Amino acid sequence: RYMTLTHNDNIDWADSATDLPRLGGLSAFGHEVVREMNRIGMLVDLSHVADGVMRDALATSTAPVIFSHSSARAVCDHPRNIPDDVL
Repeated sequence: RYMTLTHNDNIDWADSATDLPRLGGLSAFGHEVVREMNRIGMLVDLSHVADGVMRDALATSTAPVIFSHSSARAVCDHPRNIPDDVL
């Protein structure tokens, strides 16, 4: 099982890659979501999330994460793709 943290719009606890950032990453509750997903064995999918959310989720997660449908931003410069420093 996996869950993508955002889609096209921000949510209360995580910024989307294609919306104006409000949080700069994950809220305190967003960090709790990632920890709970780890606890129950659910993969964290970072496709669609803002760069700050990628970094926060990677710092918080104790399990591998996935980007189920993203590419390298250096290859295709789109906000939903992954910057080199995150890869």
